[in-house]
Amino acid sequence: MTVENTAPATTESESAKESTKTPTRGRKPKEDSEVTALSVSSAQSGGLHLMKSPTGLPGNRPIEASHLHIIGTYSAVGGSRPITTNGIEVSSTMTISGNRPIAVSHLAISEMYSVMGNRPVASNEIDDPTALMGFLD
Repeated sequence: MTVENTAPATTESESAKESTKTPTRGRKPKEDSEVTALSVSSAQSGGLHLMKSPTGLPGNRPIEASHLHIIGTYSAVGGSRPITTNGIEVSSTMTISGNRPIAVSHLAISEMYSVMGNRPVASNEIDDPTALMGFLD
């Protein structure tokens, strides 16, 4: 009478892995069949739902009324850009980095730094902060 082995055959490497397992020091060993599930809430559960305009600006930036008077547009990288009128007096232009205007300014300049490319330094004590912001633009 012969006895057949009904257990699945194991290779030497599988039996070596089983014999080299370390004890878990009182913890239950992790089983391979462990499944983790994430809870996903339904969109109908409540809360605030925002509608996005299909013709909005990039980044969903807001559009608001302005005092600017647009006299034309030009096409550039990124779309159509407006040309507006303003009250800036132009004294000359600089063509080093494109045709850029040099505006006439009534800002009181205290000194010039030659180290920073002859950039003007204005006093911190100014009467009209709008004049300084116009100068910086």
